[in-house]
Amino acid sequence: MGTTVDKTGLESLRQLISFQSMIKGDSIYIQAERAMRDTRNKFLPNEREKKAKAGEQEKRTEFPVNIRKIIQKAGIQLYEINMNENMGFQLEKVKGHIRRQENEKWAIYVENDESEYDKRYIMAHEFCHLLIQEMRESEEQLDGNKSMQYCINPLFSKDKYELFADMMAAFLMFPYESVLECMEDYVEELKKKNTYPMDAFEWMCVLGRHAQISSYYTIISYQYLRHFLREYYSGIADDKFKQKYERFFR
Repeated sequence: MGTTVDKTGLESLRQLISFQSMIKGDSIYIQAERAMRDTRNKFLPNEREKKAKAGEQEKRTEFPVNIRKIIQKAGIQLYEINMNENMGFQLEKVKGHIRRQENEKWAIYVENDESEYDKRYIMAHEFCHLLIQEMRESEEQLDGNKSMQYCINPLFSKDKYELFADMMAAFLMFPYESVLECMEDYVEELKKKNTYPMDAFEWMCVLGRHAQISSYYTIISYQYLRHFLREYYSGIADDKFKQKYERFFR
């Protein structure tokens, strides 16, 4: 059941997140966020410091998360191909999938006819499918040869793991500290322009530009962030965090 994912990195993720506890536990959002933060720290260490030294405009945040680098450093093959040609009438559009190849190595396939902002989310979504599949094979003794998961929109999913992949991709590509810092900057900009109150869709567009994720996937991700931050603020956050961001919680 070989894979090109860094085994040490995968084991560190497994120590923090159990797939079974994600399904049954009360802290699914907390566990998933922690695992994705651990993933960024492993494959993109010291990202803020590097951006600050480079003098990048977004040095306060981790945005945009370099998902291509994560996939590359994990040793996963990435293919950008046309997956929807000559398929006749179909409601859904296949945007990506994972596949274990004949050499037992994982590969991620992404629809080439997508914007870069869409591709970045699809890559994250499929990367998270890969992590989920690895954890399921480890904990449930699944047949690894049958591992293939598709990213299909905009129809509804019958597969709960599709929603797990969305949730994990949200936490991977939208670090909550960076989201809150961007919200702070956005509010300050509104103050300067005297254009209160906040417009929800405009805020989604602003956040999407920072994260370099399309508005559609930003909105999907934001709902998971709201669930996480409610739980984080209510149960884990320290007084310093609450004092700094209290105005953003109701």
